[in-house]
Amino acid sequence: MGKIRLDDKFFDSEQFYSIIKNLGKVYATDKQIAAVLDISPETFSRMKNGRYPSWDEKQNKERSEKINQVLTHARENANTLLVDAYFNLAIGKAVSKTIRYVQSKCECGGADKECPYCGGTGWITLTDKAIVQEQQLPPNPQAIATLLNHYSEDWKRTGSPDVYIEEEYARLAKMIDELPDEAIDRITEKINELHYENRE
Repeated sequence: MGKIRLDDKFFDSEQFYSIIKNLGKVYATDKQIAAVLDISPETFSRMKNGRYPSWDEKQNKERSEKINQVLTHARENANTLLVDAYFNLAIGKAVSKTIRYVQSKCECGGADKECPYCGGTGWITLTDKAIVQEQQLPPNPQAIATLLNHYSEDWKRTGSPDVYIEEEYARLAKMIDELPDEAIDRITEKINELHYENRE
């Protein structure tokens, strides 16, 4: 995005806040936003903090609040998208996409090194004919551990995947021990049914 020439009306326009929003979505820093707006980082900082000398008290209050609101919302949305993508990677829902373009032989056969169609390679890449291959990636243990470290209090408390798993097994075993015999019999019967169906 190129630099733009500004006047005072621009600072209260939808275009001004739209630029800030779009740059916030791609994690642009305040310094980068200022560069696109063709103002100094110090000027943008004053605008954000309600201390811009060319604005009166009311303008500083209203415009600084809107700048911060737009910027915070844009960056929070970007964070959500990143967490979703990382979560999909962790649990094996991420998809790897490979695109291969079909090639056909050029009439020059590669003899013409200045051929405008193949560039002397003898092959023409047909960009309108592509083969797209998608492959679901397996769960990523490192990503799972990272997410658990951020969001699971039990995981953070134990500090070890082995301890965490052992405690989960112990918790489940205790739950099973507390079940009435009838419930255990029904669960066992269901497991046997599923096992028998899988063998067929």
